[in-house]
Amino acid sequence: MKDLLKITLYGAPRILGLLFIYLISKSVLNALAEYPSWNVFISLLPQLRWGIFLAIILVLAWRWEWIGSLGFGIYAAWYAVSVGESNVSLFLTMAGVPALIAVLFFVGFTFKKDIFE
Repeated sequence: MKDLLKITLYGAPRILGLLFIYLISKSVLNALAEYPSWNVFISLLPQLRWGIFLAIILVLAWRWEWIGSLGFGIYAAWYAVSVGESNVSLFLTMAGVPALIAVLFFVGFTFKKDIFE
């Protein structure tokens, strides 16, 4: 049971991070699949800025969990401040999931020695 908890604490924020990055990049990826050209890619690049930011954070967080906690926390705070509560389910998805990922990375960082014993 303890091994399952260790695997969950290590893997959950990384898997959730990958799924969340896919979620926020899905519409851009669909547009690129429908209209594959460099002009479309360049015009949609600003839409991918948070996906690229979180992908870089996730790559760094694979080794240093505190970076994942900070990066996903920044995204959750930015979304909560800039967008607000227009739609509760959208708000919980777009701000709550990265906040959960940030907390999971923080827990993994805090108990890193216990996880890898």
